[in-house]
Formats: sequence, structure tokens, C-alpha cells
Amino acid sequence: MKVSTKFLFKELLKINLFLLPIAFIFFNVIDFFERYSTFSVYRKPFIIFLEYLFWKGIVNFYQVFPYLLAFSTILTMFYLTRTKELLALLSLGYSRRTVYKILFLSVFLFNFFSGILLNYISPLAFQNAVDVWERKVLGKKKELVFLKKKLFFEGENYFLIARPLEPNAEYLGDVLYLTIDQKGEIEEIIWAETMLYSNGSWILEKPIVQKRSENFVPKKFDKQERSLPFNPSTLVVTEKTLKFLTIEELYQRLQYLSKVGKSTKEVMLEFMFRFYYLFVSFFISLWCIHIYLKFYSPVNQPKAIGSSLIAYIFISLINLMIFSFIHKATLFCLIILALFVLLSVFLIAK
Repeated sequence: MKVSTKFLFKELLKINLFLLPIAFIFFNVIDFFERYSTFSVYRKPFIIFLEYLFWKGIVNFYQVFPYLLAFSTILTMFYLTRTKELLALLSLGYSRRTVYKILFLSVFLFNFFSGILLNYISPLAFQNAVDVWERKVLGKKKELVFLKKKLFFEGENYFLIARPLEPNAEYLGDVLYLTIDQKGEIEEIIWAETMLYSNGSWILEKPIVQKRSENFVPKKFDKQERSLPFNPSTLVVTEKTLKFLTIEELYQRLQYLSKVGKSTKEVMLEFMFRFYYLFVSFFISLWCIHIYLKFYSPVNQPKAIGSSLIAYIFISLINLMIFSFIHKATLFCLIILALFVLLSVFLIAK
């Protein structure tokens, strides 16, 4: 690694190690004041509240990380300007193009690998934050238990054991359903390969039914539609939007929607967002660094700083607008996003 590359990467890393923890703490402080009054009513150990803040902080951090990383490039350039190190690099013969290339490659690597990590842990953090708050703080009863990816649910006069095949529990596999009478004796046993929720009923595929009134003689069916005393929302521990599903859960949701013939648009857009998340800081930073270096001069530093900040705010707002309205104005937002990416690629190749 060249000395200039190592130096600039180190400076960018230094700024991020300063900026990112401050942002994480800032969001935790906000959550602290929002939630502490409720937490104090239940008089639980304070360590539980700290655990909640930790997981919730990761969820908040995930949403702002791309914009913080992009902003850190401007801070890095400003720091190099204030310490005269940028001027020194240019005086030693390094071109602005070289400085630009090193910085945007550094941001690319940082964004890509951090994005993969955050895409993985943020859904888990969301689940943990909700679980800590609902179970440990509010003390809600946990009627639903998961063990080795199977759910075990006890309802009124029935038991259900199944393997969720999609995150909203609308599609279940390896189903065992038992009904019991007032004496606690089994009335009926149903085994099924899969069970699909559609239009208020459960559709059982290849079920085997055994009834006490028929001496539990097994009867096989190709398909059976039943109205059962529970719906998918009963079986979901935490209601999660697509934004907080894991990649595996998104894929399961996609399979389910395809199977029942429903629109997969929302899931496909979420997959696209997860992929773009790996590059959003990189694309924003491209323009900020380019504009900063274009207007930089030892005698007119405020112009470089001001121009890059305006570019940062403008491009960040465009990205926020795209992901706020993409579900309502999909085609328009995708066109804007495609143009932004193409212009960014053109800037690199220029």
C-alpha cells in the first residue's frame, strides 16, 4: 500500500471512529429520555434498560449510517485542509485525481463491508429490542415458544407445532395440530405437510386426520380447507415490516407471495434497497469529494467546504425522497435513482 493511500485511509478511519460512536450515543440519549419514564413505572433492573438501548441504538444507527459515512468524507477533507496536510499532498506532486481516487475507494470499501454487517445485524437488533421491551420490561406473557426453528403454541383447547415457512406465519410446514376437550383428552389430531392462510381460512396440503370419535383411524386427504381458532397474527411474536426482516425471511416472504399469486413488488423493492445500501454512502461521497477538490484552493477554503456541504444535503435529500416515496411512485423514483447512479458512474470514469 502506498504511503498516500495508507495516510488518507487512516485519516478517514480516524474521523469515522470519532463521528460514528458520537452518533450512536446521541440516539441512545434520545431513546433514554423517550422511554425512561415508562421503564421506571415497572421498576425493573436498570441493566435491562441498557440492554434495550443497546439494541435500539443499532436499529437507529442502521438507518443513518450511510449519511454519516458520507458526511465523514467532508469532515476528513476539512480536517486535512485545517492541518495543511491536503496542501502538503498537492505540493508533493499528488494530483487532485489521485486524492479523489484514494478517498472514494476507501469509502467504497468501508460502505460495502459495513453495509453487509449492518444488513445482517439490524433485523436481529430490532427483534431483540422489541423482545426486551415487551417481555423483560412490560412483562407480557410468552405464549409462543420457538425451538430449533419450530413454533410451539398453546391456545384455548388446542396445541400447534409447526415450522414457519415465511416471517408473517401465513405459511407453515411440518404441521401438528391437536384439539382437546374439557377433561384434557385429545379429540382430534391433524398432521399436514404445509398449511397456508388464505381468505380467512387455513388450507392444509396432504393432511392426515385422526378423530377420537373414529378411534383415531387415520384419514388421508390431498387438500382440506378449515377455519381454525387462530390466525397468522396470533403466531407472530413481533410484527415486523419488510425493512426489519432478515434476508432469509425476505426470501421466504417472496416464495409465499409467489405461491399464493400476490404481488411481490414490495419484497423486490426491499431486496433492491438492501443491495443499494451497500453503495449509497459511496455514491453520495463521490460528488462531495469531487466538488470539494474542484473548488479547493489555499486562499479560498470556505467555497470548497460550503459547496460540498450543499451537495451533500441536496444528494442526501434526493436519496431520502426516493426511499420515502418509492412504494407510492415506484417508476418515477426508480428512474431518478437510475439517473443518479449512472451520473455517479460517469463521474468515476471521467
